[in-house]
Amino acid sequence: MEQAEIETMHKKTADDPILNSEDMDEYLSQISERNIDNFIDTLGLQKCAQGYRFDFFNRPILFDSNDFIDLSGKAMPPAIKTVFCRYLIMHPENKTDSSGKLVTFREFSGAGPLFSRFVENTNKTIEKTFSGRLETLEKKCQALFGMPLHHSAYDLSIRFKALPKIPVTLQFNDADDIFPATSVFLFHDDAITYLDLKSLASIVTWFTGFLINTPLIDRSMMDITAGQVPTYQEQTTKQSC
Repeated sequence: MEQAEIETMHKKTADDPILNSEDMDEYLSQISERNIDNFIDTLGLQKCAQGYRFDFFNRPILFDSNDFIDLSGKAMPPAIKTVFCRYLIMHPENKTDSSGKLVTFREFSGAGPLFSRFVENTNKTIEKTFSGRLETLEKKCQALFGMPLHHSAYDLSIRFKALPKIPVTLQFNDADDIFPATSVFLFHDDAITYLDLKSLASIVTWFTGFLINTPLIDRSMMDITAGQVPTYQEQTTKQSC
C-alpha cells in the first residue's frame, strides 16, 4: 500500500470520530457532582496530588477535575476526552470481575447501526494498511506495549489495555495466495458496563489511526538482554503524576 494512501486513510480515521465532543462541559459538570474516591477501585484509577491518574493505551492521563491531560505531552483529541468523561460517569455500582469472555463489537446489543462504520474505520483500515506487512504490524504493536497472545487460528493476536477496565484484543491474519488479510477487534463482554457503544467505537477508531502512525522501535539501538526495553508493567510503574 502506498505511503500517501496510508496517510490519507489515517487522517480520515483520526478526523472521523463516531463520538463528538459537544457535550464535554455537561459531562464535566456531572463528574463534579460525584465523589470519584467512591469508585476509584471500580474504575482502576490512581489518586495523586494533582487529581486522578489512569492509562489510555499506555499513555498516562491525569484528570485534574477540569481537564484530561496527557502526561507524555502529546495532544489528546476532544472526542477522546469525552470518552474519558463517559468512563468516569458510566460505571458499575460495585467492583466486578469479568467473565473473560471475548466478543466482537457486533455482538453487543444495539451495535447494528454503528457496525458498518466501525468496521470501515477499524478492521478494514487495518487490513488495507498491513496486508503483506505482518512483521511491521507486529513491531508497531510491540512499540505500543501490546501483550502477545497465542492463538493458532491467527497470525497475530495481541491485547492492549485501552482503559484500566477495558482491554482490547486485535487478531490479524495476513493475506495469502487464496485469502485477503482479515482482522477483528475483541472486547470483554462486560466492556459495555463501563462505556456506551459509541465510546467503545471511538477508542478503537482512535487506536487504529494511532497504530498506523506509530514509529517502529529500532531494537538494534537497545540492549534487550540488559533490560532497556521495559515491559508494559515496568513502563506503567515508572509513570506518575
